[in-house]
Amino acid sequence: MIDYDILDKDFETSNARLRQICTNHDAATPDGKVHKKLSKILGERIQEGVNWSLQQAHFYAAADLMWDGVPILPENIPLIQYAQGRIKESVAITQLEKLNCADNFIETKKCQVDGKEQEVKSLNYQKFVEVCVGLGRSYLSRRLFAQQNKYDSQYPWLPYESRHRNSVGKLRAEAMGEYAQIMVDSYGYKDVQEQFTRDMLMYTTVPVFPECAWDEESQVRYSSEKEKNITKIVREGVPMTVVHPSRWFYDRTYAPRTLNTDTGCEWTGHWDIRKFGEIHLDDKLWNKDRIKYSAALGKTYQGFANYLDMVFASDPISIAPPKARAGLGDVPLATANDRSAMSSFYAQNDHDTSVFLTDIRMKLVPRKWGLGKYPHPVWIRFLVGSDDTILFAEILPSRPCFTVSFNAKDSRLLNQSQMHEMMPWQDQLSNLISQSIMVMKHSLLRIILLNTEVLDDDTIEKIKADLTSDTYYVSPHLLPYSAQRFDELGIDIRTGIVTIVSDTRQLDEYLNNSFKAMANMLGLMERLMMLSPQEQGQPAPREITATESAMLEATTTAVYASISSAIEKGRSAWKRIIYESAQAKASNTIFLPVAQTYTRETIEKAGFEVVDEEEFDKNTAVSRHRTFSITGTKDKLEHDYLFTSRDANDRPTNSQHANTLISLLGQVLPMIGPEAIGKERIFEIINEIFRLTGAYSLKLETAEGENEAINPETQDMVKQLVEQLVPMMQQIATTQAENKQGIQELGDLLVQIANQLSPEEQQPPQT
Repeated sequence: MIDYDILDKDFETSNARLRQICTNHDAATPDGKVHKKLSKILGERIQEGVNWSLQQAHFYAAADLMWDGVPILPENIPLIQYAQGRIKESVAITQLEKLNCADNFIETKKCQVDGKEQEVKSLNYQKFVEVCVGLGRSYLSRRLFAQQNKYDSQYPWLPYESRHRNSVGKLRAEAMGEYAQIMVDSYGYKDVQEQFTRDMLMYTTVPVFPECAWDEESQVRYSSEKEKNITKIVREGVPMTVVHPSRWFYDRTYAPRTLNTDTGCEWTGHWDIRKFGEIHLDDKLWNKDRIKYSAALGKTYQGFANYLDMVFASDPISIAPPKARAGLGDVPLATANDRSAMSSFYAQNDHDTSVFLTDIRMKLVPRKWGLGKYPHPVWIRFLVGSDDTILFAEILPSRPCFTVSFNAKDSRLLNQSQMHEMMPWQDQLSNLISQSIMVMKHSLLRIILLNTEVLDDDTIEKIKADLTSDTYYVSPHLLPYSAQRFDELGIDIRTGIVTIVSDTRQLDEYLNNSFKAMANMLGLMERLMMLSPQEQGQPAPREITATESAMLEATTTAVYASISSAIEKGRSAWKRIIYESAQAKASNTIFLPVAQTYTRETIEKAGFEVVDEEEFDKNTAVSRHRTFSITGTKDKLEHDYLFTSRDANDRPTNSQHANTLISLLGQVLPMIGPEAIGKERIFEIINEIFRLTGAYSLKLETAEGENEAINPETQDMVKQLVEQLVPMMQQIATTQAENKQGIQELGDLLVQIANQLSPEEQQPPQT
């Protein structure tokens, strides 16, 4: 964590100093030399990083295509609109041609129009089309929903826990959690987590970057107290963005997970493609007239054209790389790789030309690089246009990003995700369904035989016209015949005129075998990938025993806990970024609600002031409400925190340990008496029992200054209640099943114990 004031005043290191250096283009000056040195290393790392990420793009593109499935819906849209009479046939044909599926739905015939032979297009509907089974999307979505449901119910959503277990530490941790909750609501952090959780399951490792060092938005409002307009901050915090791994690069000397702890990688970044005009109109950027392009970057445009077209096909930005000008002669950009000789600058007429825009963060020691006198490493964010033109730079208050990885091995640059493991199974399942559709198509084949010796030419032509129309099945068809003539010829009217030939004898057998193969394939895949139909909310194919049900639940819970662990590692780094950024950049005065019971003494020791005075009892100085507001300065939030999300109902449960603890309490308490243990220790044991059971979070606490002594008349009552508690807890632990009634009775009994231990004039502990 850094202090911007100290960096500026004591070490001449600031964002203003960075701008001074990065806008100096005179290589003869000290600042110009530093700028040239920075541009060189930035250009080398960006060129290498962009090309490396593009070389791995096919690995992630496969997962993207599997998630999207075969695009059958776009071609159905014009067909349905035409069937509903909303568009003409010619419009439907045009739209199908744009979707590159004209061969499947459009029939072209040559006919005479006004004495000239012309081609006429018409729609030819298919009754069956090939489909792609969204197997990977289905399973991964279920696991995604389980994780989102788990975290959405947590409040605060990013909880902080103090390393100091006293009241002051708890108050500061709770205040920091409430402060982070404001950012959660302001910047849509829940949506961010949903995105990176999905991407983690699809790609294994995904990075999440702060968009900037700090974001602040202000609005002018009228103050009735000051009777004038005032400028008020309406939102401040750290906006986050989830970067696609195919556009991310990092210091590959270390594993990506070291970015979470800031113990390895010394540079990382991500790139995008923007229009030059968009960059040129941004007033916050520098050196916009010096953005240059080279043959090396032109080679990147052409070498990875397929990927760029796929990613940016639906984007309003068209991939239009700059063309060589007079300075480069007539040589195409991609034919040389000399950055210094083969380069030129963007001009005003390149407004719609695409530009590589790279956000790269490097860990530098300002004193060694001539950026100031600060002797310790800091992270600096550079926004670079095209090859090496520095458009913006700022010092980051915390680490550059965080990553989330599931089942990734550090020694591998690319790790297969769950989506990649499902690819062969999805392909085979799609093949089986496609083959079934093909067999059904063949079963619909009908060969109609007409007896030309019986029917005259006009009748035959009429039957042909009826069969080729779309209304042959709408109304009955009249076919006059002479019974006497048919008797003379010995022809049966039912079979002698029209005969329909078809073969459907093997259709049912083939379809049954296909569906059996699909079921067996799904079962094998689920076994190999630790999946189950019950995880998808499907009933078991047979009646299962209680032991099997318990094992299935335990396995599913273990898998979900492992996924949660990967998410929590990223959330831990995320919380540190929020905390360090707030300490360095947030507005000084904070106003927070606190949902706990604290005395005025505790609040004042923590450095805060109470805003809602009426909520304090003047006699006991203890809040009788669960929520009140405090105010203070941001430095009061500076504390030693545990940056982890594994607390409250997120902790692992262990009913057996809870059973052991309550049994020991039942044996020890009658021997030494409640007064030997003390109220505070008994409360801690009861809280721990509830934490281990995972029923719900119970917080029993003694008020500050409360007498630890237990009234003699209540000691026997406490012993009796504990004796009742032991068999109840054993029964709940034995069943290992959800028992709401038992949990409620257990909670009521524990509250009775707390009431017996607490003085009557104080507020009883609440769950």
